[in-house]
Parts: sequence; C-alpha cells; structure tokens
Amino acid sequence: MFNQSNLPAYRIAYDTYVTIKDMYDEVTDTCKKRFRRQIEALVGEAGFRGVDTRLISKNALDTLVNEKKGVSPTRHNRIAVEHPITPRVIVDYILQLDHVLSFEEFYDVWFNNYVYTKTTNEENQYLKKFQANFEFGDCWKKMYQAAGIELVERPNFQLKAVKQQYGLL
Repeated sequence: MFNQSNLPAYRIAYDTYVTIKDMYDEVTDTCKKRFRRQIEALVGEAGFRGVDTRLISKNALDTLVNEKKGVSPTRHNRIAVEHPITPRVIVDYILQLDHVLSFEEFYDVWFNNYVYTKTTNEENQYLKKFQANFEFGDCWKKMYQAAGIELVERPNFQLKAVKQQYGLL
C-alpha cells in the first residue's frame, strides 16, 4: 500500500484530517481552503505522489518512441504526468462526507483515486476542462474518453521484443 517507513508522516496527515474534519463546517471559506491545502501538503510530504496506472496516451507514446529515436519533443507534445483526480478534489470529497474516515479508509480513498497517467502537455491542458465537471465516484477514465484521448498500456522498453515492435533496434 504505502512505504511503511513513512507511517509516522501518514499518521500526521490523517490526524490533521481528523482535527480539521471536526471543525470544518464551522469555519470560514478562507479557513476551509487553508485546511484543504494543509491536508494536501501533508499527504505529499509523507511521500505519496499518486499510483502509477501504467497508462499512456497514444500521442505521448508516439513522443516517447520518437525521443528514444533521438527526436526532441516540442513544448506541446512533451510528456506530462497527469493526475485525473487532483488532491483538491480528494480532500474536498473526504471533508464533505458526513462521517470521519478511519485511517485505513482515508488512505484507501487516496490510493484508489490519486493516480496518474502519462499524456502530452497539450492533452494535459485540454483535460483540465473535463476535470472541472468531474463528480467524485465517476470513473476518471471517462474524462479521457470525453476528451477523445485514448489510453494504452505503457510498454516496457527494456524488453527486446518491445524495442523491435517500435523500431528501436
């Protein structure tokens, strides 16, 4: 699940969430934003950057193959790490629940939803308008489908057969 050596840092993030959750409905919107950022930062400080889905857009895969062939990417087709569900969305969701999550539930929400894919910079920017309409609980892959971005399994370029398949030998 997560790096056990970071357990104290994860525990601090969770304990902060519990403290904030207890008073969340009674504070101003400005405080809510600050509290949300504190939880986001503490989860990040614990070392969690998201779960790699091993998915890549077809355009990003083309860029990756071309880079391996010595072709430099442009600013638009450079590869980007894309989080379809942002930390802000996750924290807003858990703070709006009518109950306090257990430590295990808290991290299940993070580990099941804070994932990343690889896209091009241009696709990453285009996806932002689809993220704005995301409802928690929807499948994040629907955003890519709605945007017309096809995701494929990221190949293992360490394998000779894969290198041959992409003309890298």
